Amino acid sequence: MFTLRPVLSRKSRIRAAPQSDQAALSETDGKTDNVNTIGKLILAALGFVGWTWIPLGAAEQIIEPKSDPYFRPASQESTPQPAKPVSFETPRESSENIVPATPPSPTARAFEPGQVIALVGGEPIFFADMTFEANQILENFMPQAPPEVRQREMGNVIRALTPKYVEQKLLHVYAKQQLPEGASWPKIVEQAEKDFDERMLPKLLERSRLKSQLDLDAQFRAQGTSLRAYKRRWAEDQVARYFNMQKLNLEPEITHQEMLDYYQQHRHEFTSKARVRWEELAVMFDRFPNREAAYESIVQMGNEVVYGASFAAVAARSSQGITASAGGQHDWTTIGSLVHPAIEEALFTIPVAQLSDLIETKIGVHIVRVLEREDTRTTPFVEAQTSIKEKLLEMKREEEINRHTSKLRDLFPIEIIFR
Repeated sequence: MFTLRPVLSRKSRIRAAPQSDQAALSETDGKTDNVNTIGKLILAALGFVGWTWIPLGAAEQIIEPKSDPYFRPASQESTPQPAKPVSFETPRESSENIVPATPPSPTARAFEPGQVIALVGGEPIFFADMTFEANQILENFMPQAPPEVRQREMGNVIRALTPKYVEQKLLHVYAKQQLPEGASWPKIVEQAEKDFDERMLPKLLERSRLKSQLDLDAQFRAQGTSLRAYKRRWAEDQVARYFNMQKLNLEPEITHQEMLDYYQQHRHEFTSKARVRWEELAVMFDRFPNREAAYESIVQMGNEVVYGASFAAVAARSSQGITASAGGQHDWTTIGSLVHPAIEEALFTIPVAQLSDLIETKIGVHIVRVLEREDTRTTPFVEAQTSIKEKLLEMKREEEINRHTSKLRDLFPIEIIFR
């Protein structure tokens, strides 16, 4: 009879390899087409045909209203999750230019649409400006919460959103100062609204799976705003970003030496750790009267596989490992991600498709077999150049935007009313 030799290891528990648990919430669509169209509309409204259009750094994003559990129009099949709201930059928490205000009473109270949250350059930010996004945040994080709980938490959400809306209002105030003499802000925004009706509204209806503007407006109203208000804010944001971006260099030069320096200083970003895809048979000591019985069981499973039985079938029937129901298979596991040194050593040393010896841990005994293995690999600089250039461009653009908004914070007074 085939007998497997036990290999002792330090006593510990297997730790799963880290996996990403965040799903992308935003979607970019028609970046170049959108900004070029907005730019042409603005220039046409201004009457300055000879101006040069510089594309915006960030594409527009659509935020679809989430379904209200108490309202579901007959034309609605299902509503996709909302996209993450666009922010011009990461807001700063404080500034010398911010005037402190007296904190309100801690007692929860309802907000009024016309309640002023902050003043930026003398222009107000109303609660109504934040309602849609605030309600969506509450819906995402506490969908089953009663109204009184949501009302109590609304203040915290508004406080968290205020820095972002202050930054956006700074762009609006500055943009209005950049208008040529005789130009009308309302007329320019009106032109951008026409673009919304022609291009963005059909996409919004399609993504929301709604057939009429009435249904869409009802969904917006269920979230505390309206289609008309949403369109106006979208148009104002596009126009404001246009005039601000005219002052920025969003296509900075990236030299070969800069890319090479980044590659050498961040070599770990271009190195893929060795990894394996593997399968396991296991017995747990706490399920047997003694260690001898546990060893007898794992040896029997190993011999079944040696004599031709399917590894997956044996694992599903007899193994006590955490992946037994999946035929004992483990997904890709990187080196250094397992707590058991002996198991990891076997996975990265034994030949592919060969059964390991018995491996004893604190909780039981294991047999492993490698299905696939990839060695540590460093992406050559030649292959990494494109991604490095894109990353450096993003970094320089962000620095340029940060300098611009910092300048605006020095130019315009900011007063936070609600704290």
